[in-house]
Amino acid sequence: MMIQALRIRSTYKKLLVAIGVILLIETVCFTRPFRKFSMDLNDLAQNKLHVVPATFDSSIMNKAWIPRSLLEAVNLSLSSLPHKNIILLFSSGGRYTDLMFNWFCYASKNLKPPWNEYFVLTTDVRTQTFLDSISVRNLYVNLDSVFSNHNIQPKDQIWMLRLLVIKNLVDLKYNVLLYDVDSLPLKDPSILFDRIATMFRLGVDIVAAYDRYPLDLGFFTWKQTIGMGMVLFNGTNGSSLLMEAVLKLPDSLLDDQIRINKALEAVHPTWINIDVANTTMYYGSTDKEELKVVILAPFHVCRRDCTNKNIPNLNEVYAYHPCQPQDGLLKSEYFVNTGFWLLKNGSDEDRQSIRRSLIEWANAQCYTPKIGNYLFNSICFKLVIHGHMLANFSFLFNERNDALKIIFIVFCMFSLIVLVCFKVYSII
Repeated sequence: MMIQALRIRSTYKKLLVAIGVILLIETVCFTRPFRKFSMDLNDLAQNKLHVVPATFDSSIMNKAWIPRSLLEAVNLSLSSLPHKNIILLFSSGGRYTDLMFNWFCYASKNLKPPWNEYFVLTTDVRTQTFLDSISVRNLYVNLDSVFSNHNIQPKDQIWMLRLLVIKNLVDLKYNVLLYDVDSLPLKDPSILFDRIATMFRLGVDIVAAYDRYPLDLGFFTWKQTIGMGMVLFNGTNGSSLLMEAVLKLPDSLLDDQIRINKALEAVHPTWINIDVANTTMYYGSTDKEELKVVILAPFHVCRRDCTNKNIPNLNEVYAYHPCQPQDGLLKSEYFVNTGFWLLKNGSDEDRQSIRRSLIEWANAQCYTPKIGNYLFNSICFKLVIHGHMLANFSFLFNERNDALKIIFIVFCMFSLIVLVCFKVYSII
């Protein structure tokens, strides 16, 4: 009897070692690293752009140089808006087109009133045609005409255009919720905004995603910065004053996130940690509270500092805004491989063939997440935010392979149970 027990224990140990080897091989061979969310502070010394002093020069980039035609076009596009809340998006076409389609798949399912009115700036005629076909407010902008008198590179013109339009909208008392097209709205942010409004009865000017870029502010001066992946600019005097300061910064600061944080640095806000619904956020204000800013917790909009250990609940993740993959993948490929892609296959012509509402388009062109998908995406989410993805399991991330996903989940859970049982048995 004793010999038989020893043989069983020996067999269990061999099986445990085998499973461990399989998991090790799976980890080493079937994963590839993405950008790590811990940054090397030595990078700061090698990039002088991050430490440009925040000085104002009123002769550079003030409202006078904004073409009147642009302001009039923006105002006309929003003239039929039923209220003062608008979601602002930008798409330059090309490889960003499908990203925008995927973003609308998430937005149509997750964003609710009063945050369900959209305004898209685009430099691409085909994108404008698509937006017209689904009745989404949009404005085609010729960047050359807007920036004809300024030596600004095309990519930087995009950042400046966003800032110009935000400044115009907050001057007109619109509440502007800005998203990047690769910042997926996983949940309606109204809940967050209501919690903050309950705490600050006089209101705040800006509510922004957490980030740590530019690095000098994010790692040394403040420990947190405004992330432009998701930002609410309320139509207040404080927002208007900050955006005016943003446009007056030297033209060497063209990245919009650098500009807005440098402009904020120049007014010397005082930062404190605040508790909102048992969640730590960051509140910054000037001496006389002319400007009040709330930066959300890192996990609310997952980016650099969003890690498995500091997400209390996946239901508290309101947007997913990953960094650019370092292995050459496009963002659209990254989203497909990591399970955050709801857009069905089909050509642009197919999507634009008939005129319909955004909801009708989404029902036809977007997958509807099921329970299996949600559970699988939750597991994938925790893997992705550790900086890795399951490269050779990409076939599982297709929305249509629900059975394979469930099999994979059951396999993982069974492996975990076996490991725990073996551990308990070895102790006994």
